[in-house]
Amino acid sequence: MNLASVTEEEKLLLRRLGDLADLAAQRNTPRFSFFLSEGQLLLAQAFVEQNHIENAMFYGGYDGAARKACGFFPHYDDPEAGHFPITPLTLTFMKEKKLTHRDFLGSLMGLGIKRESVGDILASEGRCILFLLDSIAPFVMQELIKVGNTGVKCSQGFDAAHIPQPEFTTLSGTVSSLRLDSLVKLATGLSREKSAVLIRGGTVRHNHSETQNISQSFNVDDTLSIRGYGRFIVDAVGAPTRKGRLPVRILKYI
Repeated sequence: MNLASVTEEEKLLLRRLGDLADLAAQRNTPRFSFFLSEGQLLLAQAFVEQNHIENAMFYGGYDGAARKACGFFPHYDDPEAGHFPITPLTLTFMKEKKLTHRDFLGSLMGLGIKRESVGDILASEGRCILFLLDSIAPFVMQELIKVGNTGVKCSQGFDAAHIPQPEFTTLSGTVSSLRLDSLVKLATGLSREKSAVLIRGGTVRHNHSETQNISQSFNVDDTLSIRGYGRFIVDAVGAPTRKGRLPVRILKYI
């Protein structure tokens, strides 16, 4: 990632990360960011790599977290997940109530909590696991008694066995080349021309970064997010057919 061509908002994040890294080195104590979105996470990872910061770590409260905080540690201190100021909470409710990620996020925002204070929200049948900054966890435990019209019970901690695994549907087809507009066409079922319009309109994020480059290449394990159509991951790219087309299989998050 080219850190020279970033937005003003991204520059603010980079300055904040630089301040945290300097404080950790000067005061010999760990410093942590707020929860980073997937796009911010890529930016932070590039910052750490390009500045050769060795004692940095990204963690979101459990293995496989999408939203993570960035921690900077003194040079003599090994980064550890247990040092991060993250509190997990488990909410339970009646299984008959079909509460979603959006329901829980909306209730948290309704309490005046900023999105950056909230990590992953893992909703499943009768249960939701929240990962929060330590600073807001006690407030949430006290105040979050309903989500929508559904009563919830809150307890600190979580059982790793209750981490829901992502579910997918499979989409397969062939593309003429490994270009982003071809991938969007396969994911949406639209024509290649309409897929290009989506990309140029800023509704597509490739590997968590917005792009308007229709000819940008893609490969296996790349992620794709299309506003109004969902999130996808490239699962496989096969050998060219006799007509020179490439078989592609993608997974759509349910």
